Amino acid sequence: MTFDGFYRFINSPFFDIFNKEHEKVYQDMTQPLQHYFISSSHNTYLLGDQLASDSSTTAYLRVLRKGCRCVEIDCWDGPDGEPIVYHGHTLTSKILFKNVIKIIHKFAFESAILPLLVALKKHISSRKSQQVIQDYSKNKEFLLKLCENDAHFKNDTLVQILLKNVLFEQQKLETYKQTKKTTKYGSSVRAGNFIKQTGKKKYMTVRFFKKPKKTTIELAMDLSDLVIYTKAVRFQSFEYSRDNQKFYEMNSLGETKAIKLGRQAACDFMVHTSRFLTRIYPKGSRAFSSNYNPQELWNVGCQMVALNFQTGGLQMDLQDGKFRDNGGCGYILKPVFLRRPERYRFNPNNPYQEIHPIKLDILIISANQIVGSDGVTEKEINPYVQVEIWGVPVDCQQKSTYVIKNNGFNPIWNEILSFSIEVPELALVRFTVEHDSPVTNSIVLGQYTLPFTCMKKG
Repeated sequence: MTFDGFYRFINSPFFDIFNKEHEKVYQDMTQPLQHYFISSSHNTYLLGDQLASDSSTTAYLRVLRKGCRCVEIDCWDGPDGEPIVYHGHTLTSKILFKNVIKIIHKFAFESAILPLLVALKKHISSRKSQQVIQDYSKNKEFLLKLCENDAHFKNDTLVQILLKNVLFEQQKLETYKQTKKTTKYGSSVRAGNFIKQTGKKKYMTVRFFKKPKKTTIELAMDLSDLVIYTKAVRFQSFEYSRDNQKFYEMNSLGETKAIKLGRQAACDFMVHTSRFLTRIYPKGSRAFSSNYNPQELWNVGCQMVALNFQTGGLQMDLQDGKFRDNGGCGYILKPVFLRRPERYRFNPNNPYQEIHPIKLDILIISANQIVGSDGVTEKEINPYVQVEIWGVPVDCQQKSTYVIKNNGFNPIWNEILSFSIEVPELALVRFTVEHDSPVTNSIVLGQYTLPFTCMKKG
């Protein structure tokens, strides 16, 4: 074999570190939705920051093609009763709701023939706008209606869409007559809700009181009725959910509260996520669409850990790496100890394993023609390789090779980096090639992330 032949051989798919068996959907896809990690996006319509960037249907196309299976739509009143989508009360641009629906219809199942969840936030006051949303959304080919005693995937419903409803008080309307004590709208509204039937029409009137003026919101009952399986309910406590929450009801939690619960009551959180769908979203102060670390929420079984897909970096590297598994379909079956935490008594903050930790040895041999950045040429690169393990706290660690000065063409390390992994089912392995800059922090020139369970041996 010639040198060129050998070079092509070691760069062929045969030597790919990712196990080809995991490049297809190989996991059990017949279990309840609660048993899966689901690739999820936050404010899907935005291309940039949360305050003044563009809203675009292109953003939906991008995330759907990346395997995302939970998208978000913020609907507001538009001209001539045509609902618009944008980040309300900001300078972000506006797009038509009907165009968003068209994109979802066209591309929802291009990358995966599995249910798509749509988090629909309706900030709509006019009946006409709600009727438009209802007409678009009630298409039998668009929505998946599951019976209340059936939470499992079915062959005849795999290509359907679940509508996650988020009304002002984050509740699905139950009856024509209903009273709630208090609720919040945004950060400044306090209200007693007065819901009543208006004549013979299926509409409800909800009056929100905000000193010194009133706002009247009309909520279409038929639109509320579209929500069956992913009914949104406000999270109160793990005890309350255990005693009162139905399996088809789900919670949305801000990252701050979710991370606090995960650190203080991890076992209770895992029991909760084994029974109920839970969606985590970024805190409001992330105005520039930065992301939190999703690993900490996956460790306690949160199914939908929503990130700003438009923002690259470590957090999206972990997201992309995790969902490479199972054919990139956007659904990853959770480990059995997260599906049955009461039986396995697993605590991510203090994992109890009956088997010995797995030892991972990685031999970093060499690199070839590393591309520089920010004006750094190939001859000026000081490259080194860093390997990071992301998982439960005891597994989080990183090690690096030594730095090779001024050689981005063919640096050779021949160095072994060794790790001990307690919970391989939750571990991600991230490789980065970095430039050791003499004047700034290290510059990441390239990265690759994959689940530990997807790595080939040898």
